[in-house]
Order: sequence, then C-alpha cells, then structure tokens
Amino acid sequence: MAVRMTEDTLLTVLQNKATQLRIDSVRATSEAGSGHPSSCTSAADIVATLFFSIMRYDPKHPKHPANDRFILSKGHAAPLLYAAWAEVGLFDRNDLLRLRTLGSDLEGHPTPRLPFVDLATGSLGQGLPAGVGMALNAKRLDRSPARMYVLMGDGESVEGSVWEAAEVGKHYALDNLCAIIDVNRFGQSDPTMLQHDMEAYRARWSGFGWHAIVVDGHDISKLLAAFQEAAFTKGRPSIILARTLKGKGLPSIEDQPDWHGKPLKKGEQTDKAIEALTRQFRQSAAQPDIQPPDAWTNGKKPAKAMAPPNYKSTDSVATREAFGVALAHVWPSRAGDGAAQVAEAAVSALGIENGPSYTQLRIGPAGPQVVEVAARLGGGHDAELAQAVTGVDLNGLAIDAALGLELAVPQPQALAGGAVTRFLVAPPGPFAGVEVPEGLEHARIYREPGYVFLPLRRGADRAGAILVTADSRDEAVAKADEAANRIRFLTADAANLL
Repeated sequence: MAVRMTEDTLLTVLQNKATQLRIDSVRATSEAGSGHPSSCTSAADIVATLFFSIMRYDPKHPKHPANDRFILSKGHAAPLLYAAWAEVGLFDRNDLLRLRTLGSDLEGHPTPRLPFVDLATGSLGQGLPAGVGMALNAKRLDRSPARMYVLMGDGESVEGSVWEAAEVGKHYALDNLCAIIDVNRFGQSDPTMLQHDMEAYRARWSGFGWHAIVVDGHDISKLLAAFQEAAFTKGRPSIILARTLKGKGLPSIEDQPDWHGKPLKKGEQTDKAIEALTRQFRQSAAQPDIQPPDAWTNGKKPAKAMAPPNYKSTDSVATREAFGVALAHVWPSRAGDGAAQVAEAAVSALGIENGPSYTQLRIGPAGPQVVEVAARLGGGHDAELAQAVTGVDLNGLAIDAALGLELAVPQPQALAGGAVTRFLVAPPGPFAGVEVPEGLEHARIYREPGYVFLPLRRGADRAGAILVTADSRDEAVAKADEAANRIRFLTADAANLL
C-alpha cells in the first residue's frame, strides 16, 4: 500500500529534482561548448514542479494520447527539457553529454523527431498558438481530460503571435490550457521592457481575459499552489507569471547580464558551479509519484484513406485552396436537414413571436467550408446566451454536425415566452469594474478589469451583453431596456454607460 508523501517531503523531493535538472543542463552545455544554461536554470523549479508533481502522464510512453502535454516555447532552454525526460527514465542521462553533436537527436532546440516533442520551437512565439490549438482539439474534438502546459520566456511574450493566441484561448474558454512565463528579466542582449514589473504582466493578461497568477518562480510551494489554482479555474485559460532569476543557482552568473546563450567554460568554472549546486541537495530517499493519465477512450471513428486531390502535382495551386480541398476530404459533410431542424427547434422553444428568429447551419456540399450558428433573439444574437435559456448548445451542435459526429441534442426547454439580447458599450478608458442590477440572471461581461476600451468601431469592441426573459417579447424588451440603463461600467472617471 502506497504511503502518501508529506508536504515537507514533497518539497524536498522537488527541490532536489530542480537541482539535478540544473546540474544536467550545465554539464550538457559545457560539454557541447554552446547552449543556454542561464535560461535553463531560471526555469528549473517550474519544470521540476510540473514533471514530478503536477502533470499526469506515462513517462515510458510520451505519445500516449491522454498524457498532459508540455510545450517548451522558449526552445533555447532545450537542455532543461532533455534533462527532465532523462530524469524520468526515458533515456540514459549520459546521452545529455552528446548535446548538439551530429550523431545525437538532442539538438540545440527541440524537434518533433523526439517522441516527447510535439513541435519545433526554435522560432520564439510559436508555443502558445500551438498550445491553444492542442487545447481546443482536446476539449472540443477528442473530449480528452488532458491539460496543456506551455512554458514561454518573458522576451518572447511580446511577440504578436502570442497575443493573437491569447485572444483565441479566451474566446474558446480553454480552461484546459495553462501557460507559464519565465520572467527572468533578461533577453538576449538587454533587459526586457517590463523586467520584473509583475503587476504590469498581470494587468496585460487579465485584460485579455486570462486568469493571471503572479508567483515566485523559485518557491516550489507557491508553484504547486498556483498550478492547483489554475487546474480548478473554469471558463478561461490560466497563466502563471513566475518571477525568476536568470542563471539561478550559479553564483558567478545569477541575475547578471550578458550571459544569454553562453555556456560555462569546461574545467574550473563548470566544476565550481556544479559544486555550488551539489551543496543544495537535501537528504531524502523519497522519489516522486508521477500520476498516470486519466482513463480515457477516444470515441472517434478511425479516419479513412484520403482521396487524391483533383489537381496534378505540377499545377500551380494557392495554398488556401489546397488546404480547403484537403479539409473537405478529411471532414466530409454528413449533416442533413435534421441537424438544422433540431437547432431551429431549440430557438423556437423561446416562444418569440416577432422579429427575426432563426438558426443557420451552413455546410458546403463538399465539406464544412462554412459553419455558422446564429440564434437571433429580438435584434441581437448570442448562441451561448441562448443555451442558458434553452439548455441546448447551438455552437457545439454546429461543430459536431460539421465533423460528422452523432448529434446528441437534449430536449429544448421553453423557459420563457419572450427573450431579448442587448449588447453593451462601455465608455472609452480603463475598465475598473461593472455594477449589474440585482435580478439580472444572464449577463456576460467580455473584458476583465484593466482592459482599456476604445471608441466603438466594430462588434468586437462591445463590452458585454445581457439576455432578459419574460412572459412575452414586449415585456422582455421593456425589461432589457431598463436593465441596460441601470448597468454602470466603472472607469477611471466613473463615467456612466454610453
């Protein structure tokens, strides 16, 4: 019978693992004569906490489909990733000393030829977009319980691709995604723009709708708590903003500039660094208990062989056209009129007598070229709010139909005789909060405090929406107008709702 590890023992085990990861990263880069040991050591506590306590995975089968996934977006810290997988026993630790050699797969940046690498991350800013895609696939298609963890550097966090991915992650409520930024305050040649201004980091990510957690990146107890908090956060992705020191644990280079991408010299410099790290080991014979992935069965039918395209290999074809042809073959449309009728019935259950009320399910004859569900409720449309009233997820229904999945639709519930949606517009300026009148059950505010509203120019600039139900549509319209007039958006100057 396994004995549960005490908190103190767990912390000792994880601290020892982080120390070992630092030692292995230093040895590998010194032996290679190139690499980024300072970038590895700043993130060692984060990686040790994830690999030896938080993540659920099979160390012997890194491609197991139910494994939690780890993406090292700051790919130049590859020796740290390799050290972690060597520590869990996937390959011999001595292989780390062949880093960056011609006969080794352990390259300077991770590549998918390795079974534990899902994508190459030599180009910064790519990890989070890929993590968003993987989280979306796990949540909406595979229905997998796996979580996605993406470790980024603070320098790469200013990449435009990162913020595009952040917007998508919030839009799809990817609560199975947890990003981490290693805020060690140094870039390649200079300090980063924000350095250790952790509140500025928090404000930026909170403004994009993420659950932002600021933590000392070298305090393992705080890291454990942060990852647990992220796991229990629902309805939006989380990001852990870890304040760290570049070169942590290496006395001669810790928190010093001009050490990016520079290994320690073999001999005395490396020996002294390893000696200093070795003194950090704490006596303990305990070993971490890595949790296996959750039991899960992929219910999707095996994919059929793809038919050849209708153009020759010598033809000039636009990439987007070729992608569309491939998509039509991979996802053939099997959604007939029945799917649209079921979705229409869900909206009809609201009992709206006047105004546009319809649901569109548009699927191209050769595949899902366009998928759109619009539940129009008295002049506005928001399928998610419609779900709150009918109990039917119209967006999920459209996606399932497009993918040819079996449609499991609950019986729509006519909970009201009329319903009206009103979109909300906030005054320009920093958003500090909102006062919502009592009794308003269905209100959605799109932005978090700290977001700066600009003058309304397009639908995406709206601040939120409310859905009001009543015994009749006219009564719902009156209640919606009254509610909209009573809602107050609080800004720096406490301006009223426009």
